[in-house]
Amino acid sequence: YGSFFTSTLGGTKPVRQRIMKDDGRFANVDNIEPDSSVVFAFPRTGDSELDAEPFRRYQLIRLSEQLGGINNDVSAFKVYSMVCVHLWCLWDYIEGREIEINGETIIGNLECPCHGSKYDPNNGLAVAGPAAMQTEPNNALPRLDIEIEDNGDLMVVPPTWTVTRNGVIGFGRYV
Repeated sequence: YGSFFTSTLGGTKPVRQRIMKDDGRFANVDNIEPDSSVVFAFPRTGDSELDAEPFRRYQLIRLSEQLGGINNDVSAFKVYSMVCVHLWCLWDYIEGREIEINGETIIGNLECPCHGSKYDPNNGLAVAGPAAMQTEPNNALPRLDIEIEDNGDLMVVPPTWTVTRNGVIGFGRYV
């Protein structure tokens, strides 16, 4: 699966890269509030057409305070591919929205507008909608690992595109 998806990205090899916000600034622990998200391209090429491809779209989520988003370390952040594992629509993070997961109400919802799949912001696992009916690994969003530089900038670590590591975009991963 990985080679097909990599070829659709123009063959750009993922490298360690700072996350860039829409305003051109780098994502930093000081400029992202809890219970919010930043959409970004990875790997970023600088070509606006290539960087807009759906299979390059990710959301950096700073979890709600309830889920540890007030921490200034990597535990406060999650990064998932925006391609829903159901039928490849692009989901969005909805700030302030409550979702019930295993009987607990949490704040912060990853929701696909096409068919209503919802994902747990903690791990990217589908918890409602058609994606939740799919078997693993097709029920969890691929993710990116990040590190925080000494100055607070958030960096993507080059992924390993397998279902047992970061996942495969459009296919899923084991949680």
